[in-house]
Amino acid sequence: MEEEKDEEFTTSLSVGDGRYLVDLGSSSEFIVDEESILQLFKTCRECNRKCLVRKHVKGLKLVVYQTCRFCQSHRTWTNLPDEDDDHFQINGKDAVHGQTSSATSQSSNTS
Repeated sequence: MEEEKDEEFTTSLSVGDGRYLVDLGSSSEFIVDEESILQLFKTCRECNRKCLVRKHVKGLKLVVYQTCRFCQSHRTWTNLPDEDDDHFQINGKDAVHGQTSSATSQSSNTS
């Protein structure tokens, strides 16, 4: 008798908004509550003071803007970079255009 081979099945759930397609089954995609993301930006990384935090949502894309009124540092973060966002970085390295599985950030201090 032949042994039955276990077949490996993978399931994938993808969501999209017409511009972005996100594979929720990917090991690099995470679902995080929006308030938890915003909480990360409430304190300045430079001086540890309270910051002004604004958000912009379009479809699946979330952009968070952080401004410190004390030390004037600014930070912009997005979960889905645009192809023309050359100024964004992913994990401190230059962004690979079209990559939608990593968060991006930009830091600058204008003091």
